Amino acid sequence: MILPKGTVEFKMTGGENAVEDVIGRIKSNDLTGYVLVLGKLRKNDEELQDVTGQLVFKKGGAVLCETVITTTSKKGKEGIFPLLKAMMMPQSSIEFKSKIDVDPPLAFFKECSIDDSMMDIEVFTENMRAEEEERRKMEEEKRRREGRRAEIEEGVSEWLSEGYVIPSFPNILNGSFEEMDDWYNDLCQRMDRIDGYHKWLTEIDEVEVEKQKFELIDLMKKPEDMLAIESARTRFQDSLQLVKEKRGEIQKWVNLWKEEGYNTIIIEEKLEEDLTTAWNAMAEFMDHLQHLKDSREELDSIKEMDGAEGFGPEIRDIDLLLNDPDELDHIKRLIENLKSSIIDEKMKKETLMDQAREMESQGYSMNPLKDLAGGRLKPLQEMFNLMMNNIQRIAEMKEELGGLDRRDIPDEIDDLISSARDPMDLDSYEGRLIEIKDRISGFDEAREGIMSELWDLEREGYVIDDLDGKAELSVDALSSYRDEVVTKVSLLRDLADKLRELDSRWVQDEIEEAETALHDPSRIEWLKERIGRIQEKIDIREKKRMEVKDDLASWMEEGFSVERLREVIEEDLQQFIPVWEEFKGRIEGARELLGKLSGMDVRYFRKEAGDVKALINDPFELDNARRSLEELEKTLEKDHRLRNGLQKRMSDLKKEGWSLKGIEGILDTEPERLEDVIDDIESKVSRLSGALEEIASWDEIEKKNMQDRIKELKERLRDLQDIDGALDLYNELDAMVRSNMDRRKNIVSTLSRWEDAGYMVGPVAELKDGDIEVLSDSFEELKERIMELQQIQEEFDSMNRKHFPGESEEIEFRLNDPQLLEEIRKDIKALRSKIDADLQTREAYRRRIEDYMDQGFQGAERLSSFLDEELALVDLEFKNFAKDVDQFRKLKEKVGFVFRIEQNGPGEEDEEE
Repeated sequence: MILPKGTVEFKMTGGENAVEDVIGRIKSNDLTGYVLVLGKLRKNDEELQDVTGQLVFKKGGAVLCETVITTTSKKGKEGIFPLLKAMMMPQSSIEFKSKIDVDPPLAFFKECSIDDSMMDIEVFTENMRAEEEERRKMEEEKRRREGRRAEIEEGVSEWLSEGYVIPSFPNILNGSFEEMDDWYNDLCQRMDRIDGYHKWLTEIDEVEVEKQKFELIDLMKKPEDMLAIESARTRFQDSLQLVKEKRGEIQKWVNLWKEEGYNTIIIEEKLEEDLTTAWNAMAEFMDHLQHLKDSREELDSIKEMDGAEGFGPEIRDIDLLLNDPDELDHIKRLIENLKSSIIDEKMKKETLMDQAREMESQGYSMNPLKDLAGGRLKPLQEMFNLMMNNIQRIAEMKEELGGLDRRDIPDEIDDLISSARDPMDLDSYEGRLIEIKDRISGFDEAREGIMSELWDLEREGYVIDDLDGKAELSVDALSSYRDEVVTKVSLLRDLADKLRELDSRWVQDEIEEAETALHDPSRIEWLKERIGRIQEKIDIREKKRMEVKDDLASWMEEGFSVERLREVIEEDLQQFIPVWEEFKGRIEGARELLGKLSGMDVRYFRKEAGDVKALINDPFELDNARRSLEELEKTLEKDHRLRNGLQKRMSDLKKEGWSLKGIEGILDTEPERLEDVIDDIESKVSRLSGALEEIASWDEIEKKNMQDRIKELKERLRDLQDIDGALDLYNELDAMVRSNMDRRKNIVSTLSRWEDAGYMVGPVAELKDGDIEVLSDSFEELKERIMELQQIQEEFDSMNRKHFPGESEEIEFRLNDPQLLEEIRKDIKALRSKIDADLQTREAYRRRIEDYMDQGFQGAERLSSFLDEELALVDLEFKNFAKDVDQFRKLKEKVGFVFRIEQNGPGEEDEEE
C-alpha cells in the first residue's frame, strides 16, 4: 500500500507502552493520517523478522491497515495484530504522518479496509498475554526436555561407568523425546529390578553355588537382556534350593546330637564348606562319639576304686568333657592322671597319719587331722603342716611365759602354760599371751605413774616416808598407799587455799606461822585449829564494815553510782566514813530529781531521759543533771505540739475520704523524723489528688468500658499507704486509655473506609463504643474476611463468566457482605467448576471441528462462529451438521467409499463405516 509522504507529526521508538501512547494520542485528538512502523517482529523460535506496517486513521478512526513481514503481506484485519505487536518491540521506529487525503485516493485499497471497532486495544493486550503465555510454556517445555535429556545422559553414563552394558545408548538420543523418555523409564525399572537382585545375592553365602552366583552377577551387567537374566536367576534359585535340602539332612543329625548334649560346633563349621567336606566331617564325628562312650565306661570303673572319694572335682571335670568330641585326647590323658593320683595320694596320707599319732602321744590334740583323713592329700598335708607349725609356736610361747614378771598376775600365766595343748587354738593362745603382756606392760606403766605422782609430791615439798621401798609393792598395794597420801595432800591444799583467801592486812604474822605446816601431813589437825582462830578474828573486824555496806547495797539497788564509795570502803574506817556521810546528802537531792523525771511523758525520748537519769544516778553529777532535765522539758513541749498537729491533719484527711489504713502508727514516729513524715504525707496527698483530677479528664467511652478498674484505681489512689502501687496502676490505666483511644480511632476510621467502599460492616460498627478487646477481635476477624473477599473479587473478575450471568450476578450481589464469606466460597468454587466444564465442552466441540475438516468437511469451519454461543445452540448446530455428514456418508457408501474410525463430538458414539 503506497501512501503519500505526508507531514511527520511525531515519532518515537517502540516499547511496552507504545501502542497505548500512539493510538490513544490519535484517537483523543481525532487525527487523520497514518502510522508507519519500521522494525522487527519475534517469531516463536526467537528469530527476528523485518516488519513494515502502515495504519491509516480518519478523524481518529482506523480505516486501512497493511503489514509486510519479510516478504509476506497481511492486509486488513489480519495485519492489525502483527503491526501493533511490532510497535511494542524496542528495535522498531514509529512515525505518524498527517495532511493526507484518505478519501478518493485511498479508497482503492479495499482489501486493506478495516473497521475502527477492530482496533480493540484490550483484545490486543489479551492476545499478547496469551501469545506470551504460549511462548513461555513452549520455553518451559523446551527447558524441561533439555533437563530430562541431561538427566538421562547423566544417569546412563553413571551406569556405564559402573560396568553396565547398554548397546542402544547413545543412539536412542537421536529419536523423538517421547521415545527417549519411554526408553529411559523402562531402563530405570529394569535397573531397579537388577538392584533388588544384587541386594538379594549379597545376602547369599553358599559355596556350592558361588560360581553360578558370579555368573548371574556378570549377566546382570546387561539390563537390556532381561529375559536371559530372569532365566539365569530361576536356574540359580533351583540350584540353591537343592543345596539347602542336602544341608538340611546333615543339619537334622547335628540337631539330634545337640539335643543329646554333644558339642557340635566343629561339624556346624564344616556345614559352611562344600557338601563333600560336610559329609566326611559327619562320618568322623560319629566315630568320635563311640570313643566318648568308651571313655565314660572307664570313668565309671574309676569311681569304684578305693581312695577315689576325694577326687569328685576331677571326675566331674572329665564328665563335663565327655560330650565334646574335640576333647577326646585330653579326656584320655585326664583319666590316666586320675588313676595314678588316687594310688599315690593313698600312700602319702598313711605316712602323715603315723606322724600325727606320735604328736598326740605328747599331749597335743590332732582331731582336725583325723577328720581330713578320708579326703584328698592336699588339704590333709596343709592341715598337718599347719598343726606342726602351731605346736612349735606353742612351745615358744610357754618358754616366753616363763620369763614374764609375776608380781601382779602369776595365776593367769600358770593357767596359760598348762592349758595350751590344741594346735588349732593357737590364735586364742596368742591373744591371751598378748593380753597378759599388755596387762604386765599396763601394770608397769601404772606403777611408774603412781611412783611418778609420789615423787612429784615429794619434789613439791610434801613429807613422804620410805618412798624407794614402795616400788617393790604390787600395783594394788602401791595404789592404796598413793590414795592415802593424795587424800592428805589434797586436804593440805584445801587448807592452803583457805589460808590464801583470808584478808591478811591485819593478821599477817598469824598467817605466816600457819604456812609453815602446809606440807606436813602429820600437822593437819594443828593447821585446822590455827586457821579457825585467824578467821574468827577477821569476822569480828568485817562485821563493822558490813554496816556501811548495807547502805551501799541499798543505794545500788536504787540505781545510784557508788563507785567512789566502793573504792573507799576497803580502806580504814576513818577514811570511808566521811565519804559515806557526804553520799547520804547528795542521794537525797538526786531522789527529788528522779521523782520529777518520772512524772514526764518520755516515750519518744527514752534515750534523752536515760541520759538525764544516768546523770542523776551519779550523786557527784547533781548540778549537771538539773540543767539536762530543764532542756528535756523544753524538747518534750515542742514534740507534743507537732504530734497534736499531725493527729488533727490525719483526722481531717479521714473525713475527706482518704484511707489511713496501715499508717495509723505514724503518730509514734521518732521525733527526729516527725517533721519529714508530715511533709511526706502532704506530698503524697498532693500527688494522689493530681492523679484523681486527671482521671476526670479521661475519655468518657474508655471510662465507661473500664469503670470497674477505674473504681479500683480511685480507691487505691485514696490509700496513702500504697502510693507507688496506686500510681503504677494509674500510669498503666492512663497508657491503656490512650492506647485504646488510638486503637478505637483507627478501627472506626478503617470501618468507615470499608463502608465507603461498599462493604457491610454493621455488626462490628455497632461495637465501636464497647469493650476494646471485643471490638479488636471482631475487627480482626472482619479484616480477614474482607481481605479474603478482595482476593475472591480479583479471582471473580478474572473469570470468563459471560455464559453464566445468573450465577455471576448472584455472587457479585453478595461480594460486599463479609458475613456471607462461607457461602461465597462455595458458590465461587461451584462457578469455577461450571466454567471449567463449559470450557472443556467447547474445546471438545473445537476438536470435533478440526476432525471434520481433517476428514475433508470444510463446511465445518462455519461451526466456529457458534462456539461462543450458549451450549444448547452449539449442540443444536453440531447435531444438524452431523445429520448432513451422515447423509453424505450414506451417499458415498453407495459408490464404495469406506470411512475410517472417527472421534465424534460430545454426546455421540464412534462409528465405523
